[in-house]
Amino acid sequence: MYADYFRPHLMLAVLSCLTVLAVPAFGQEDTAESSEETVAITTEDKQIPLDDLKWMLFPLELSEVEAEAEAWKAILKDKVQEISNTELAAKYAVAPEEPESSEVEAEVEAAEEAAQEDNETDAEPSEETVDARQRFLNRLTELRAERTAIIDRFNMVLAAMERRGGDVEGYKTYRDAVSAIQIDVSD
Repeated sequence: MYADYFRPHLMLAVLSCLTVLAVPAFGQEDTAESSEETVAITTEDKQIPLDDLKWMLFPLELSEVEAEAEAWKAILKDKVQEISNTELAAKYAVAPEEPESSEVEAEVEAAEEAAQEDNETDAEPSEETVDARQRFLNRLTELRAERTAIIDRFNMVLAAMERRGGDVEGYKTYRDAVSAIQIDVSD
């Protein structure tokens, strides 16, 4: 008699406990999924005014600021790669395109061979080569200014990340490594 009375209540109690225990597990999965889907919002305009960037970062949580830091780091990396390609082009006075790495190596080897031939004949570089090199050097000045502007924005994102307790050391190390100016005195 009492068994029939308690059986539905016991089952209801067990189901309630399972439901309560299962809900946090589902909520944790949702949090993990949402952190993977975080997309940077401040990188749409790479020349965003610093004041605007500051206000866009203000309401973001740490995970969102981390996504911003990754996005700005990628932008900085792309700019540094463009500078490196232009440096090579200026060195060998070849067009600074962004071909595949094997094509770059082939162009660099061809330019090195031509430079060796010029050195063997003790010929002065042609006026065309000097003009091309000057254009590359002018372009390098522009690219370095763009890199500085990107670093300014990256620094603001890192400061916001640091205020929220994020680990910024790896980002700062990368920033410092790619912001150094390298001067070639061999010319």
